[in-house]
Amino acid sequence: MAKAIFVALGLLIAITYAHAFTTIRYNAVVVEVTDGDTIVVSIDGFPVPFNPIAVRFNGIDTPESRFGVMGAKCALEKELGLQVKIWMKEKLPPGSKVTIIWSGIHEKYGRLLGNVLFNGEDLSNTLISKGWAVPYFGQTKVKNWCKK
Repeated sequence: MAKAIFVALGLLIAITYAHAFTTIRYNAVVVEVTDGDTIVVSIDGFPVPFNPIAVRFNGIDTPESRFGVMGAKCALEKELGLQVKIWMKEKLPPGSKVTIIWSGIHEKYGRLLGNVLFNGEDLSNTLISKGWAVPYFGQTKVKNWCKK
C-alpha cells in the first residue's frame, strides 16, 4: 500500500512539473458540483489515483455555501453561496462535458486550478458578470460577502 501511494505521489509530481510551463486542455465529464467555484470531474486519460479530481475555477472566488473554519462567515454569505451552488448544479449536472484549461498548477488544497469551459463559455467570467464571484488570484480575500 505504501509503495502504491509513493508511486502515485511521484506520478502527480511528474505530471505537475511536466506541465508547469504549458497550458493543457482536457476533456472532462462533471461528476459533481461541490461549491460555486469547485467541481469534481473525470478527465479523459488521467490515471486512476487522480481521477476523478477536484477543479477550482481559476481567477475567481465565490461565497462559501457551508459554515466551518474556511466556510461562510455569516448567514448571508452561506445563502449567496447556496444560490451560486444551485445555479452551478443546474448548469453542470453530472455527465456534463466540460473543457478544463490547466496551466499545471495545483492550489493550496491540492485541487487543479483551471478555467472551466462549458459549450465554449468560460464559467469564471459568467459568475463574475452575474455578481456571484469576484476576481481572486490567491491573495487575501477582499470581498466581504456579509455586507449587502
